Amino acid sequence: LAKRARPGAGGMIPDETHFLNALMESVETKKTPADELMDHYNGAWAGDLNRIFAEFSY
Repeated sequence: LAKRARPGAGGMIPDETHFLNALMESVETKKTPADELMDHYNGAWAGDLNRIFAEFSY
């Protein structure tokens, strides 16, 4: 695998560690990204799905 490895995003991302960091955060907080979205939806967004575009677009 190491021989096949290629830097991601034109060399800006050296490896897949950022994916593992996101996974570790989910394990530590016991919340998936979907859980976080539901918290927003049921909380501050008060059921307004249009807020997802303003807050999570990139």
